[in-house]
Amino acid sequence: MKKAKNDYEQVKYIWRKGKYKYEARWHTSTPGAPNKAQSWVVTRKKAGDGANKPITMVRSGNRWVSWKTWQTAIKARQNGTATKSQLKLLNEGHFTRKRGKK
Repeated sequence: MKKAKNDYEQVKYIWRKGKYKYEARWHTSTPGAPNKAQSWVVTRKKAGDGANKPITMVRSGNRWVSWKTWQTAIKARQNGTATKSQLKLLNEGHFTRKRGKK
């Protein structure tokens, strides 16, 4: 599904596997972002079951981090208060196409 957002384009792929619903979003550079590259962000969500709330995680490098941790890092970066570990988390969570040598 391709969508035009405010000042950037986005494509989403959604699929289910086991207890999770996955979403891979590709987007062009977003306004105000320090990294001007086009990138992918991958999330997974486990539905709630009445006793437990839904859980959303974001892929960062080789691990899954909570949505709250991800959003806190984004806000800190926007405010200029992000720690090195928050910046690393965000950089590793925005997958870009790596160009190899030809």
